[in-house]
Amino acid sequence: RTGTGPEEASNNSEKEDSNTEEAAGRRRFSSCAFPPAGSDGDASKPRNVYRIMAKGVDKPTELDFIADGLVRIVATVDDAKQTYLPSSRKAVPFFQESLILLWHLITINPAFRKRLCSRHTEDILHPLLDLLVSSRNSQAKIGLLHMCSFILLVLSSDRDFAVALNAPFKGRRIQDVPVFTGTLADLMTLSIYRVVS
Repeated sequence: RTGTGPEEASNNSEKEDSNTEEAAGRRRFSSCAFPPAGSDGDASKPRNVYRIMAKGVDKPTELDFIADGLVRIVATVDDAKQTYLPSSRKAVPFFQESLILLWHLITINPAFRKRLCSRHTEDILHPLLDLLVSSRNSQAKIGLLHMCSFILLVLSSDRDFAVALNAPFKGRRIQDVPVFTGTLADLMTLSIYRVVS
């Protein structure tokens, strides 16, 4: 005889609820990782959810928050070289990963690239050029040289970035770049010439 008392009925309903919650969780995960059947993508090809989410960031406050943080992290490398006391300021140890994140964001999110170029051109250009010039002679830093080159290549395709390069250069001189009076475009040209020569 099968007992269907109130206790057994509540146990069965709890098991069904937990099974449906697990199934719903699996469906949510699989819908994020794989496109549904019949969509424009191949159902067996995985999607990168984080890349899709980063592409969708478009609120100005969110773009400013991300841009300010990445510029601040990359600028620590430049700031660490400007101190009078040794080791009083240190560069963050993960600035290379931040450069990779910056490159991915400016590549996949045009709104982020436009926001970065309109607000932070000089702030991001100087550390990038400094890293580019300082890594030119080291075989161990060839990846850093390539990453800075890729970022500059993508940024230079933006009109706001190109217009901002006409601003006069008033910052600190980059090591191994001759002293000059001119614009940010001159700084960029001299730095790139120093790398290729």
